[in-house]
Amino acid sequence: MDHVKSQGALDRASPRRVALLVVAILSFFAIGYFSALIVHWHGETLRIRDRAAIVAYSPGGHQSARVGEPLASSPRTVDDLIEIQRQVVQCIEQCSPATVAIAIVGDHFHGGLAGSGVVVTEDGFILTAGHVSAESDRQVTVTFPDGTSVNGETLGMSMASDTGMIKITDEGKYPFVPLAESGDIEIGEWCLALGYPGGFDRERGAVARIGRLIGTSLSTIRTDCKLLGGDSGGPLFNLAGQLIGIHSRISDSPDENYHAPISAFHRGWQDLQEKEMIQYWDERRGGFLGDLDCAPLEDDAGLLIRKLSGESPAALAGLRLGDIITHIDGNKIIDTLEYDTAIGGQLPGARISLRYRRGTQSLAVDVILGEKPEPEPVR
Repeated sequence: MDHVKSQGALDRASPRRVALLVVAILSFFAIGYFSALIVHWHGETLRIRDRAAIVAYSPGGHQSARVGEPLASSPRTVDDLIEIQRQVVQCIEQCSPATVAIAIVGDHFHGGLAGSGVVVTEDGFILTAGHVSAESDRQVTVTFPDGTSVNGETLGMSMASDTGMIKITDEGKYPFVPLAESGDIEIGEWCLALGYPGGFDRERGAVARIGRLIGTSLSTIRTDCKLLGGDSGGPLFNLAGQLIGIHSRISDSPDENYHAPISAFHRGWQDLQEKEMIQYWDERRGGFLGDLDCAPLEDDAGLLIRKLSGESPAALAGLRLGDIITHIDGNKIIDTLEYDTAIGGQLPGARISLRYRRGTQSLAVDVILGEKPEPEPVR
């Protein structure tokens, strides 16, 4: 009889044990899930925090008061996160009015779609990619985010730096953005990419992507801001609201998106305005460092000198075979295009500052560029 009672009590207790076991298992998974959420949220707050240092400016391009002081290395309160969000939203809102869509009139092959651009002067000068403007004197339609369209024409372009310029031909005063100074960027800083991927969409407006600067050199900026077709020619801003680059080459890899740096526009501003069409070889017509055979090294470490004529300006300045050129006039040199642009953009007789490595030594020297020898006649 006692055995029957015990068995009945056991039968009644079993569902309770099962229920408790189920609750324990669910609690274990719930604790793990919410712990993962907390870790993820903390990581996101650290990433968001670095976007805090923003300077607001008016659509007319004039800087105004700082919209918020940079926060500490990590947000400490919910108010910190709200302030960061406010700053980012305000920066996007103030960068967008000058970001335009570019359509080439009469380009039926591409349906008139060309890409994006950004207005940089009140009277309507637009910076874009060289492969977007392509040729001078092309008629274009420039569309602002509110759907307003105006007429324009293409000016000059450079194939080497992929820089181009367009001028709005309809008279008016237009929203524009300020330009950063040449070289005023740092690896790792946050940046904001705007553009019209897939073409203009009034309801959507300009699409913003936030990323970081991964690499810089004389002719390119590399970021992890994801770009798509239609973004070409669009602006890249630092979070002070200054234009630091123009979208140039789009890669399938998320961290290999390239932009023409604002320094290339500073260097070529007059040529672009005067409708010059700069080919690769045109930018190599200037100064002469020597008949060097250089090979780019892995990890953008510089150019290895494999051949050097004895009477060249480089040799007379003390460079030797095996030296590695790393910088010219403070600009990092990672490939032969960078080298050609840095030297070819100078006139014979110009003095350049050259930094290089010899073994474990880091050296620097000033070099007076010579004049390129005339090519030998074809026989």
